[in-house]
Amino acid sequence: MKFYISLLILLPIYAQADFLKLCGSTNIGQGIKNTVAILKIMHLEGKISVTDFSSKKTTGASGEVVASSVNSKFKHYKFPTRKYYGKNRKAFQQRLNQVFAKKSDCQKAFNRINKQESIIFNTGILFPRDRVQNFPIKNLEPFSNLKNLKTLILNLNKVSDIGPLSGLTGLYHLSLYKNNVSDIRPLKRLNNLIRLDLGNNRVANLRPLAGLSNLRELELFLNKISNLRPLAGLIGLKHLSLSRNKISDISVLANMKRLNYLNLAKNKIINIRVLSNLKSLTYLVLSDNRIKDVSPLSRLNNLEVLKLRNNQISDLGPVMKFKGIKHFDARGNY
Repeated sequence: MKFYISLLILLPIYAQADFLKLCGSTNIGQGIKNTVAILKIMHLEGKISVTDFSSKKTTGASGEVVASSVNSKFKHYKFPTRKYYGKNRKAFQQRLNQVFAKKSDCQKAFNRINKQESIIFNTGILFPRDRVQNFPIKNLEPFSNLKNLKTLILNLNKVSDIGPLSGLTGLYHLSLYKNNVSDIRPLKRLNNLIRLDLGNNRVANLRPLAGLSNLRELELFLNKISNLRPLAGLIGLKHLSLSRNKISDISVLANMKRLNYLNLAKNKIINIRVLSNLKSLTYLVLSDNRIKDVSPLSRLNNLEVLKLRNNQISDLGPVMKFKGIKHFDARGNY
């Protein structure tokens, strides 16, 4: 079994050569801490796909076998890659922490990286025959001091404690899709957030989001949410996904008049009168609820996508007059 860290850094052409020259040696991981300190985007996903590793093997500073290669699968860039072959998960996590603890040998090269470029840091387990499975990140402590990050993507991991993110107040975009997060209190002070993805987690209490007034995109699908009242003040939202929860009362949406995307599929909703004032909506999904009356939707003349599948609607007349509809689905009704 091979444990590895795949570090993919998007560099301009002139910086790639410097990086390979300074960082392509056996002492893997040096320079990472100072690099991410100036970068604006970090992407960490547990599910990855690696198929091209053809390179010579060397020995790392701490004795692990290291392979250095270039991923040639990308059309416009080639990415330097490092693999670590550890003995167990504990050793792997320790090595991950060390990556962010070492002093930089490569600072000279990375000083030439534009602040808008990104770092992609994926973790996983590589098996023979190109079979890839998750070896997800759980501990976020190594990222707690990355104060300059603007975008942080932690999708497809096993994160439950997001406490280390509480000080990353410069974040504009945070994605925690498909983790084990239930307590979102550490997000309370991330007032600069514009995009937040908490989809497919275990969130029930939304109170920590109440003050995040800069939010424009919020993904909360596939959680354990029943009470939307904490979202009442987020009137700047343009994109809101709440599908696959336990929601019956959507009255708090009344003042979200900037919404153009709203997904409420697979909840327990009966009354949709509050939606009549959301005239900016272009994309509305209400499938798999308990809706009987769709007359409140008759005023939503900007709708382009309307999905009403699997409800209890007997009269579709109020929604059959829209001229701009591009996609309409009302299957599974009376």
